Formats: sequence, structure tokens, C-alpha cells
Amino acid sequence: MRLPNTLGLIPIHCATLCAISPGLQLEAEADAGQEQPVSTPISPTSTNAGKLAARTGCWREIHAQGYTGSASSVRPYLALLRQAPQALLPMKVSGRKSSTSKAEENVFPVRRLIWLVLSRPERLTLEQTQEVTRVSALHPRVALAFQLAQTFAKMLRERTVEALPAWLASARSSAIPEFVQLAQGMQRDLAAIEAAFCRPESNGQTEGKVNKLKTIKRQMYGRAKFDLLRQRMLLCG
Repeated sequence: MRLPNTLGLIPIHCATLCAISPGLQLEAEADAGQEQPVSTPISPTSTNAGKLAARTGCWREIHAQGYTGSASSVRPYLALLRQAPQALLPMKVSGRKSSTSKAEENVFPVRRLIWLVLSRPERLTLEQTQEVTRVSALHPRVALAFQLAQTFAKMLRERTVEALPAWLASARSSAIPEFVQLAQGMQRDLAAIEAAFCRPESNGQTEGKVNKLKTIKRQMYGRAKFDLLRQRMLLCG
């Protein structure tokens, strides 16, 4: 792992993940306010008897509509329905299929979106590019998070350290808490981050040694002590 990746893409990955999730949630809530798919309600007259036959009949009714629970799990709900006023009973809502299909269209795996945003745009297929465009159109906050993440990834790949101050200013003024906190933390370590942009040195050798040591240690877990671990590490070196 190179030093620029350690200082750059991992925080950007985390900030983008945190920033995307609320934006997608806002869109989901907006869709929820338009039309909600609700199962066909139980008829109030079928809950008055309170006997086993009535409970079984209600269970059969909702089971035919897709309910997967047991008949005994219906009992507490029926007890509440018996006590509920008529005005509070659920109403039938039409258009269930259209609402469900619309909700399925707006489902995007967050990890896949992170990968798409941080990938090189020229390597994305037309379908992947359209997917990023659709998600960006869900909410302005999501579009801004995508833009900041893509700009930083490009800046890191091309090592344009002179563009870093402008990016930090954009992140601080974005009003996205995750990017604001990220920019504040990067500002405190600005000298080290600028060095990671422009210097050729890498911490790859150090990371490789640490990885090798941990691998050997896990192979010996519970079967040896430090002396043998030291010998194996020296001989592997």
C-alpha cells in the first residue's frame, strides 16, 4: 500500500459512504411520502369473535396475500384491532405494484457506488456511467459527495498537489458533515499529505514487513512463544 492511498482514498471512501447513505435515505423518505404499498387489511368484522376459528380464518386470509408468519403470531394484532376505533383501522391503498417497482428501481448498493465513484471514469462502461448519473440525480447532497470524491481521486492519481487547497475549501463549504470533518483533519496534517502527493517515497516496504510478521504470528498462534517467532522472522528475512 502506497502512502498516498493510505492518506487519501481510505478517508474519502469513508466520507463518501457516510455522505451517500443519508442522501439515499432522504430519497427513500420522499418516495415514502408519495404512495406506500400496504397489504390488504383484515376486515374488522372478522376480528370480533375472538375464537380459534376466527383467528385461523384471518390467518388464512392474510396468508393467501403473502404473509409468512404463523397463526399464533396473528393473535396479538387481532387483540389490538378489537380495541381500536373504526377511524384508526388501516385503509386499502391501490397501486401496490407500481410503488414496489419504483422502490426497486431506486435501490443501489452503497459499496458498488463507492467503487464506481472512485474508479477512473474512462474505464467505466456506459451502463456503469448511467448508474452513477441516476444516483447523482436522487439528491443534491449525493451529487456533491460524488463530485468531491471523484475530484480528490483524480487529484491523487495525477499528483496535482497545487489543487489541494481549493479542494479543502470546497469540502469545508459543502455543508456535508463527513467531508467537513475530513477537510479539518487533513488541514491539521497538511504537510504530510502534501509530501505524499509530491514525493516518490512509499511506505510499501514497511507495510509488507508488518503483513509478513502478522502472517507468521497467526500461523504459530497457541503453539509457540516469542523466541520461535523471532527466529522464523529472521530466517524469512
